[in-house]
Amino acid sequence: IKTIPITIDLTRAVEKYDDFDAASLGMCLDDYLEEIAVAVKEHAAWRRTVVFLPLIDTSQKFTAMLKRIGVKAEHKSGESKARKGILARYAARKIDVNSNAMLLTEGWDDPQTDCVVVLRPTKVRSLYAQMIGRGTRIHNEKQDLMILDFLWMHEKHNLIRPAHLVAKTETVAKEMTAKAEAADGQLDLFELEEEAGLAIREREEALRQAIRENRLKQ
Repeated sequence: IKTIPITIDLTRAVEKYDDFDAASLGMCLDDYLEEIAVAVKEHAAWRRTVVFLPLIDTSQKFTAMLKRIGVKAEHKSGESKARKGILARYAARKIDVNSNAMLLTEGWDDPQTDCVVVLRPTKVRSLYAQMIGRGTRIHNEKQDLMILDFLWMHEKHNLIRPAHLVAKTETVAKEMTAKAEAADGQLDLFELEEEAGLAIREREEALRQAIRENRLKQ
């Protein structure tokens, strides 16, 4: 993860439905797009990069700025007439940066992607994980994944927690993490394994109880 020393003022961002309003985020980012484009060229040259932005208009502006400084980039949105062509050119390495307005958060995979730029601030960890996940696929020509973190979101959303070492599902990991936080994080690996087993047993018992109650209603 590379945190880029660009101070982006998000104080004008409006909260909506437990997250940020996309329109207000677009206005906050407009003043920084050119500086961000230069940083992407500097730090991610020759990488296969996907960029997430809050608005179609913002993504189009950012793509234009990248092209202006010599970066092969294209914008993709639900309104793009040649969506498949854009993705095909990206897969064929004819373009380096695939910019989009939250269109590719799920249902799209290109294992060659080895750089992710999240310019869509979010309070929702699962959404952040989805965006970063576009670059976590394994490819035989890929050595690592670079995350250009202009918004320092990795400090707000820990993608990997100790519970993930032993939990087999994200749900169990969340339950274990909540217990660990309640214990001020003072749980070693052995205790985490015990908590994993306990969480699974609790979920299984809750399921059995729900089945019993459902049978009684019949």
